[in-house]
Amino acid sequence: MQEIAVDVQGVSQDIEKAIGPKPFLSINDVVNLLGCTRICVLNWLRRNEAHTRPPKIKVGRQIFFPRTQFIDWLMKEQGLK
Repeated sequence: MQEIAVDVQGVSQDIEKAIGPKPFLSINDVVNLLGCTRICVLNWLRRNEAHTRPPKIKVGRQIFFPRTQFIDWLMKEQGLK
C-alpha cells in the first residue's frame, strides 16, 4: 500500500512526480491528480464563500491554480491542516 504524504512538501513532490515541475496546475491537471470530474472542480470555484474556494489565477478564459496554495487549500478542505 502506498504511503500518503500529509505535509505540503510531500504532496508537492508527489504532484511533481505525476505531472512534472509545473508552478501552476490547470483544471485538467487537478482532474487527473484527484480523479474527480471537471464539473466538480468548477463547482469548487463557484462556492459562495471566498475562503472555501481554491486559489486561482485567471488568464483570459483559462483558469490555473498556484500549486503550493492549491495544496494548502486542499489539505484544509480535507482537515489535514
